[in-house]
Amino acid sequence: MASDLGITHLILEMDSFLVVHMLQAKKGVEGLAWTLFSDILHLLRTFSEYHVQHTFREGNFAADYMVAIGQNFSHGITMFPEPPVELTGNGDLKGKGEDVNNEVKAELQGNEVRTDGKEENGGLENPKGVEEYGDDNNKEERQPDEETGIKLKEAKKKLLWMSKRKMN
Repeated sequence: MASDLGITHLILEMDSFLVVHMLQAKKGVEGLAWTLFSDILHLLRTFSEYHVQHTFREGNFAADYMVAIGQNFSHGITMFPEPPVELTGNGDLKGKGEDVNNEVKAELQGNEVRTDGKEENGGLENPKGVEEYGDDNNKEERQPDEETGIKLKEAKKKLLWMSKRKMN
């Protein structure tokens, strides 16, 4: 759907540190979840540039809201061409794909968004975030504390459950 809006530069935020780490490393889990993981990577590669980053659960209110209203729909995929009014304030996002794309490109580059659609520092040379989010060679290994370790185990269980559900 993002590509249908003309978005070519994507920032994917999620509250599962384990999944973020796997997507950044481009190394998934073995078994049933591999199919789901591989599908996600394939979709991400359709964008000119993408970054996957962690957000705390408290910052992921939009996803929580969508899950809550999704309980009212039948099983399967329900697409929302525009976010619900409760999330945007006005619900009118038609024709905003280019604006969103410019904002994401500017954030990736550390530039300010200009109203004329041009970035302050121009181009995509050395975009901010490549080393920060995707370069495995320079990444320090971070050991999760006990609470994070528990959350990682829960995330892995969720990912496996999702892949089993997809297989059925």
